[in-house]
Amino acid sequence: GKSSVAHSVVLLGESARLALLVQRVLGVATGAGNLNPDETEA
Repeated sequence: GKSSVAHSVVLLGESARLALLVQRVLGVATGAGNLNPDETEA
């Protein structure tokens, strides 16, 4: 019914938000590790 659809939508929204947070954290971690040597070389 509608309740199950709404619940799945909420779960999708939360999982998407978590995925964005994980991507941001990983991007910052890998970016810090990758950009620092480039900056020192340049």
